[in-house]
Amino acid sequence: YFWSDLARAYQTTHDEKYARAFARQAEDWLDQTGGAPDGRSYIESPWRTIEVGQRLMNAWPDAWRAFKDSPNFPAALRERFLASLRVQAKYLMQHHSSRNWLLMEMNGLHACATYFPDFPESEQYRRESARIFGEELRSQLLPDGFQYELTPDYHLALMECACAIYRRAKEAGRLNELPDYYLSLLEKAIGSQVSLMTPAFVQPRFND
Repeated sequence: YFWSDLARAYQTTHDEKYARAFARQAEDWLDQTGGAPDGRSYIESPWRTIEVGQRLMNAWPDAWRAFKDSPNFPAALRERFLASLRVQAKYLMQHHSSRNWLLMEMNGLHACATYFPDFPESEQYRRESARIFGEELRSQLLPDGFQYELTPDYHLALMECACAIYRRAKEAGRLNELPDYYLSLLEKAIGSQVSLMTPAFVQPRFND
């Protein structure tokens, strides 16, 4: 997560010490992890699918945008970084799981495919991650709009992932890649949380 903090610090101060710190950490991570495993990995692995999704959501794209032009992020390391992004995206496509893990995995895959559109697989991954996420969203939401685990924490995670995918698709002009029921489910999920703030649990109405 702190790669996002390093990125913001660098963009604010233009101090190359942040770029040097990032480059050291990125190279160290790439040296230690190697390629993706043949199957899904679990505890104590850098390839546990939920963590792969989480780092592709924000930290890795944030770092790339901030440091890609820094003289302390050399070309060879940039190539390794981009190659790893493609490997991680492919790994999520092949080994995604289910339920709340799947939300994180598909959000990360969608982020990578949206922020790096020049990868040959990006269009396929964008569309497929949006489809899989939409189906899971439809599966997890109860008729009243609450997430089936009935805890605000997990519901918030669902909403954050769902909103991120919608926002990303809208900014990229690709809302047509989301399922046609996506926005109505998102509004229902948000509305259920707004209703918690009202005495009678009243669902809000959203304007077009």
